[in-house]
Amino acid sequence: MDCKLKNMQLPSQHNNLQIANESDENNSPDGLYGKLSEYQPLKVVCVEIDNPCLAETFENICREYHYLNYREPKGEKLRYIVYSKDNSVMAGLMFSHAAWNLPDREKFIGWKQNVKKEKLRYISNNSRFVILPNIRVRNLATWILGSISRRISSDWETYYQHPIFALETFVDESRHSGSCYKAANWTKIGVLKIENGQKTLIGSSLGIFFKFLDKNSLVGMNR
Repeated sequence: MDCKLKNMQLPSQHNNLQIANESDENNSPDGLYGKLSEYQPLKVVCVEIDNPCLAETFENICREYHYLNYREPKGEKLRYIVYSKDNSVMAGLMFSHAAWNLPDREKFIGWKQNVKKEKLRYISNNSRFVILPNIRVRNLATWILGSISRRISSDWETYYQHPIFALETFVDESRHSGSCYKAANWTKIGVLKIENGQKTLIGSSLGIFFKFLDKNSLVGMNR
């Protein structure tokens, strides 16, 4: 996979875009649909590690198809693009810094407040997850989450010289059920009410989902 793929044409946007919604079974004659096995082996490419020239492709995916657009996060991040076996773009994901103030998370981990400032970097937030609107492959979202969960700590250590022990994300429950996260063994640990900040989210209730990658290491930091 080389740099010329960064300028590949993406499909036109659909009005009723479904993002990370594995329950959508509608067939698109112009897209990819059917069984996951028909498109395997899938290729999961880490932009920062495997091919930095794909950064533009990733940003275009988010700007075109994610309702929150693309915002460059501060601090550490890793971005992934998922391709079918014939190099068709299927999805994009970004993992960035964890949320600072999240009492439900601290309670779930069992962290004391004086631990959080130093240890929060061992948690990453799945801040973007986009499956392109012409993709109708059942269980794709769950497969992607599982695949990245198995490699992200190693990728993070390669690029940032420290591991990741847990993942978190927020699901706008007015748009999505979070079924793909549940199927990938993430746990819903609370609900976050948005009262200020990005206009698109004000008034929303966001489900907080969490997944341990190395529970003993993360919980042990409280000692």
